Formats: sequence, structure tokens, C-alpha cells
Amino acid sequence: MSSDADGGTVLGCIESVSDLITEVMGSGDNVKCWFRGQDNSDYGLSPKVFRPEYAETDEEALLNEFKQKACLISGLHPEGDWGWLILAQHYGLPTRLLDWTDSPLQGLYFACQPAKESMGEEPNGKLFVLYPEKMNEDALGPSFPFPFILDSSNVRSKEYLPGSGRGGDRPIAVTAMDDFPRIGAQNGCFTVCSDKNYKYEDPDCRLIRQYEIPGDKKEMILTQLEFFGVNAASTYPDLDHLAEQISKSHRK
Repeated sequence: MSSDADGGTVLGCIESVSDLITEVMGSGDNVKCWFRGQDNSDYGLSPKVFRPEYAETDEEALLNEFKQKACLISGLHPEGDWGWLILAQHYGLPTRLLDWTDSPLQGLYFACQPAKESMGEEPNGKLFVLYPEKMNEDALGPSFPFPFILDSSNVRSKEYLPGSGRGGDRPIAVTAMDDFPRIGAQNGCFTVCSDKNYKYEDPDCRLIRQYEIPGDKKEMILTQLEFFGVNAASTYPDLDHLAEQISKSHRK
């Protein structure tokens, strides 16, 4: 067990799919968990729009520009402000949403991806394990229902929208309608926080647990995940990734 730079506590290493099963099922608390895999263990948990490179960005203006131009390009018209925010997140626009999945295998898949910034030795990945119900109890109180579905008619959810200027300073765990293929394919869910200075630090592991994925084990773990049907084609349900996956399976 060790501490890292973002204030969390790393509980150990996951070097195989069987290690993942042991860690998740061996916790003994039988509480619902969500998972987030990151290809580089040096990075903490931070929504993209709250990262240093977007410190001066007007988040609301960013989203409004996306709304204006996305309709012309795609013809899509999501329902309500949350629908637009989820669509923007889906296509990589910096938002206050942070992606999670309720599938441990899918979370491990993301943690084992080759790091984009790596120029030499492959860095370790990291798998975060979140207790979403506990997070919402902390932010909203024990009587608030779970799951919390992002919906424009939900009064409390409006506090977490860009430009609301109200509350929402502690993150909540939320789900969304499966309006986009990747959300369904990845068993996607989110955390959202309106306070850009909030740090997802949890040294006591009450809400979030962390595990290192050794860089030299990533390739082997991806091969194991392939056996369980978790691969690029299942994660990204489009023709590009389908063709890539079929080509890979026939390569000698």
C-alpha cells in the first residue's frame, strides 16, 4: 500500500484478470462499484475542462459553440442541456463529466491501453474503483435515490450544469440514457462536479480505491481480456474498429 501525488492510496497491483477478480470480489463489502481505467498512473482524477490547459476556458461558451456547430455537421439534436453535455463528452469536448463504467473488465481494458505520451518504457496504468452510492450520500444525503439519472426535469441535477451558479460543489455519481452507442457498449456512467477546484482525493479509500497496472503487464492483460470479448470492437461499436479487430484476428 502506498500514496501517490493526487492524495489517494494505491492498494496494490493488478497483473492479470484473475487479480482483478480477487481485488474486486475480495473486498468483502458487496457494495456496487464503478471503474475507471487510465493508461498512465501519474494522472489523477480530473474532468478535462478543469485541467490546467483549460484553466482560462469559459466552459459555458465552449458548450454553446459546440451546440451551434454540431447540429449543422451531424443533424443531432439531443434533448435538454444534459443531452448536449453528454454528446459533447462523447466526442471529446472538454466537459465537467468524468467517464466511468460499471464493468470491471471494461475499466481494466482502458487502464491497459498504451500511453499516448509514452516515448520509451510503457508507464504503469491505474484502475480506480468508485463507490457511487456512498459518493451520492456524501453529496446529497442518505435519502436521495440512486442511481441519479441526468435529466433536465431533475431539479437537483440543474445545480451541476455549466453556468448554473448554484451548489453542486461536491461530485455526484450519475447515469444517462443509452442514447449513444458507446455509452451502452462501455456500460458508461459518470461523475460530475461543478467546483473546478475540487480534488478527488480519498486517502482513506472510503469512496475510491486505486490499483496500479504494471506497464510490462498491459499487453498480456489485453490478451486475457480478448478472451472475455473485451476489445476495441466491443468498446467502440463502429465500422473502423470492427474492421481493425477482424484484421487483427486474421493476422499471422
